[in-house]
Amino acid sequence: MVCIGEYYLYRLYIINAAVSSLSLLGSMFIITVYLSFKELRVFAFKLVSILSCLDAIHALAFLIPSYDENNSHSPLCQLQSVALTFCTLANVLWTAMIALALYLAVIHEKRLGEHYKWYALIFAVLVPLCISWLPYITDSFGTAQGWCWIDDSKKWGTIWRYSLFYGPLWIVIPFNIIVYFKVIKKIQLEIGNVSEQQQMRKQLMRRLVMYPIILVICFTPVTISRVWEIFVDCPPREMSVISGFFTCINGLLNALVYGMTKSVRESLKSWIFRERGENTEVMMESIKDSVEEYF
Repeated sequence: MVCIGEYYLYRLYIINAAVSSLSLLGSMFIITVYLSFKELRVFAFKLVSILSCLDAIHALAFLIPSYDENNSHSPLCQLQSVALTFCTLANVLWTAMIALALYLAVIHEKRLGEHYKWYALIFAVLVPLCISWLPYITDSFGTAQGWCWIDDSKKWGTIWRYSLFYGPLWIVIPFNIIVYFKVIKKIQLEIGNVSEQQQMRKQLMRRLVMYPIILVICFTPVTISRVWEIFVDCPPREMSVISGFFTCINGLLNALVYGMTKSVRESLKSWIFRERGENTEVMMESIKDSVEEYF
């Protein structure tokens, strides 16, 4: 059912495209930093750079002009549908891989390397890439109240929506919260009462708390909107605006929270002032290296 007029869809596209452009810039900034500074090409920042790549694909997908409500089978609409199905699922699963890596590094004091990265790529990127085409079999790609994704006008559309995104999303969110809670507790026990360590702990706490909150902030509005569509044929148009805004800003928030670590800031400072900066951070012995080294 067509609930949003073509002119309103065009304005919604402009809003989503503007916000997605900011997310694309943020993602490309993190990717550029990773490629430009050799000292940042460590395991942890590799994971963050892969997240930025997924965010960049997500942002590019929202830049596709697919706001024609009556042309859900157009190549542009189908392309956006497949791209969003893949990158949203992969993005969510990759945040779980980052959380798991931090958990193994801090709680179990394991040194992770390339083998973990490849296992994570298979689970969080290759699998979503393969299954993101499944809705095409049931002709479920199409307009979705604001942009092209999975059309729930048929029974299979609703099944695909919740099996390929909302189900995994709301499994990963509590998983990430539990993991980061355990990591925070470990850090609180390991760091003593030295003022410098206390300051480091506060900085780490703020960053670790923000990791799972990003998913909640960015995808709660669109979850509410999609659930609303199950019971009401035409939800308020404002829900599409709010959902689109927070969904599209996900990449920018990931770049700021995951990417702008102290190591990145120090590397940028050394580049700006043409001098090599030194890392004088005190490492915590009980968890081998600092959490900052990982994330």
